[in-house]
Amino acid sequence: MPMLSAEPATIAFAAFLVFAALATAYDLRERRIPDVLNFFFLACAAALAFFHFNGAPAACALFAAFVAAAFAFAYLVYRLGAWAGGDVKFFTAAAAFLPLMGIQPNDAAGFFSFLWLFLASAFLLVPVLVIAYWKRISKSRKEVFAGATGAVMPALSAALAATGTVFILSRTLSLLQNHWLAAIPVLAVLYFVRVPFWAGAALAVAAAWLDPVQAAVFFAPSFAVFFLAKFSQQAYAVVSKNVLERRVSVSGLREGMIPAATVLARGGKPVLWKPSFKELLANALSGKPPAMKPVAPPGRVVADASKAAGLSAAAIRELKRLGVKYLPVKESVPFAPVLAVGEIVLVVAWLAAS
Repeated sequence: MPMLSAEPATIAFAAFLVFAALATAYDLRERRIPDVLNFFFLACAAALAFFHFNGAPAACALFAAFVAAAFAFAYLVYRLGAWAGGDVKFFTAAAAFLPLMGIQPNDAAGFFSFLWLFLASAFLLVPVLVIAYWKRISKSRKEVFAGATGAVMPALSAALAATGTVFILSRTLSLLQNHWLAAIPVLAVLYFVRVPFWAGAALAVAAAWLDPVQAAVFFAPSFAVFFLAKFSQQAYAVVSKNVLERRVSVSGLREGMIPAATVLARGGKPVLWKPSFKELLANALSGKPPAMKPVAPPGRVVADASKAAGLSAAAIRELKRLGVKYLPVKESVPFAPVLAVGEIVLVVAWLAAS
């Protein structure tokens, strides 16, 4: 135990490198990460945390809460259909090493560092996808560019409104002056609620009158966040359809392939249904499968695109029995190597900035 207390970060970093290497090998070769690997290294992280914190109840409880929050976030992404179940477990196990490598969850920034891990991995994934699918992306460049230009004004209006709202609340309620994390609910609401440009500009002017420097400092990252979020939402449909999907004949379907559309059986016939992003988000928060939502056509679910769990042999047989000729499936992207590099980059950048 003295050795663990003296160099916990070194031990944790070495363990994470072994974990990342094994997970990457499996993901590249088999497009899956074994559960036993994820659970073993999650247990290793928990054991290292217990010894590092000398079994202190408060510290161990905080570590457990951090891991639980990382799992809840990863599960939400899974419910949105972006990840498979193995990715959720791998993300949770990888995030569990963050507090052991110098990113302590004692404050809001450290506690939600798994969000930065996700963003770092997402940004690293972009060049990987561009290189791997350049020909497909180039064919969709006009649609992607239209999504970028179309995201500017909504992002600008939302960022102006967010700047004004946060600073007005900080001065009237004294809630946000020292707790910038409290601004996240404001950003979340304004992402979904369209604010007229004139209203956002009026709120921003009020903020600038209160504190022009801080208003400008808050506006810049807010605009960047809103633009990336809104552009990503618009580009997601284009990229998903033209880049990360392919049409496979039913005879070419294999176990583990992830359907890009939900297939329901109704009256002995197949019905394909592709929910929108908003429907998936509402569904993920409700915990109900998309096919059970009122907006979905009635029928029995044969292949569920929201779970990213992959087709089973029974589902493939049922699709053939129903007479399905072709099914859109998602391209399998190896997530483990990108997330591993993202975690290393995050830790190095975090420690360098500390």
